[in-house]
Amino acid sequence: MKNIFLKLSVILLLLSNNLAAQKSFLKSSIDDLNPRFLGNSIGDIVVANNFIWITNSKGLSRSSDAGKNWKNYSGIKEFSHPTIVSFLVKGDTIWTATVYDSTGVAIGGGFTVSTNRGESWVYFDQAKDQRGDSVILYGNNIIKALPVTVNQQNVTYGVSMADNILWISSWSSGIRKSTDLGKTFSRILLPPDNLNSISPDSNRTFEINPRYNNNHMGFSVYAVDSLEIWAGTAGGVNKSTDGGVSWKKFNHQNQSSHILGDWVIHINQQKLKNKKRIWITSWRADNPQNEDYGICYTENGGDSWNTLLKGTKANILAFRDSVIYVGSDVGIFRSDNDGKSFELFSNIYDKQNGYRILNNQIISIAIQGDTIWLGTGDGLVYTIDNINKKFGTEWHIQRAFQPTKSSESYAYPNPFSPNDESIRIHYKISGNSSKISLDIFDFGMNHIRNIINEITKTGLDEQEEIWNGKDKNGNRVPNGVYFYRLRIENENIWGKILVLE
Repeated sequence: MKNIFLKLSVILLLLSNNLAAQKSFLKSSIDDLNPRFLGNSIGDIVVANNFIWITNSKGLSRSSDAGKNWKNYSGIKEFSHPTIVSFLVKGDTIWTATVYDSTGVAIGGGFTVSTNRGESWVYFDQAKDQRGDSVILYGNNIIKALPVTVNQQNVTYGVSMADNILWISSWSSGIRKSTDLGKTFSRILLPPDNLNSISPDSNRTFEINPRYNNNHMGFSVYAVDSLEIWAGTAGGVNKSTDGGVSWKKFNHQNQSSHILGDWVIHINQQKLKNKKRIWITSWRADNPQNEDYGICYTENGGDSWNTLLKGTKANILAFRDSVIYVGSDVGIFRSDNDGKSFELFSNIYDKQNGYRILNNQIISIAIQGDTIWLGTGDGLVYTIDNINKKFGTEWHIQRAFQPTKSSESYAYPNPFSPNDESIRIHYKISGNSSKISLDIFDFGMNHIRNIINEITKTGLDEQEEIWNGKDKNGNRVPNGVYFYRLRIENENIWGKILVLE
């Protein structure tokens, strides 16, 4: 169990570094259209009803013109916390779950819901139990359950909806379903770690307790329809064909053709002409010596699994007919031959504006016709994939930044962690041609590194330089306060940087 909570803390660190810790570079209301979204760490991307929705460091943004302009949902009181950890669009309904941290503990921030495409919102508290909810009647069985009465570690990482039934997957409170969009939830029982299946007809005595059962710690959920539900946990992937009453569990230990790792991060369905596949991304859980990272799929309802990209830490899966896209920690994989081979794209560079994605981690994928959208911790990306333009031959990167005057500069994200990201120094050129120099100093004003020296740049556009947190000898600098001096012709502009690992 210790390994599971360690991995969870890593995910929370990513959420904190990549989502919550970044400043909002824009001040915008929900009534404004802006050429920039709220933050550069993209969580979810959803294409629905001719809209592109993205979650980012400070909330939610929506575009109706293929990303040219954005409606930014910030400063809305119904969003108790801006960091959105799971997101769903179904018709006119927008459903979000938020998260925040307190001294390193993840806390579920509740659910914010709109039924009119974001025109108005309502807030519901995180799904919890009453203190007396310790016994559940399950057929003729009396099941003991640990009541989840607080929001600490009760974070909703997965959400799905089919036939007006909402399903969520939360870390401490497991799988739950709602018929009123999250106002109330009922608890769903999954098999404990020592059982491979449960049904109300069997005489079983067990306890629902995430402290001792990895399979009671929820992370992902996918509803095919009102009857077929798939639920991913830290103990495997579970399937129900009777609307969440009975369950069968599949993991690394209980099958010959098994999944790669028991921590199931993401579940999706690929619909082909004559068949359907259920896909999962799986990570190592409590048995790192036996389990592995990768992606898996089944064509027979989970009776056997095919495994691909073994050893790859995959985060997200998306499909465009028979083409498979896999977002991972090392880039985006693409296969057009049914997974027999994959091509990896990790050098994402926008030739038009000179932007480059510095962190290869792909967090989200969405498909809009021939356009493939990617969410990263370093901006929003899209490329075209069709017969005339091969996937990845032309990248387009969008970033959020605050426009500056010629005498202004700022650095973001700030503070920053050199092991996870680089910092960008943003400024604007005030003439047709300017010589630019950038130097880094420590708190004692000792010279640490020269980034660029008397480089001539032209134009009046916003500019950025990048520091990776290393000194002139290539060593990572220690935590602390640093200063940068940006020289534009004969004018010096100073700024402060906080390095925090």
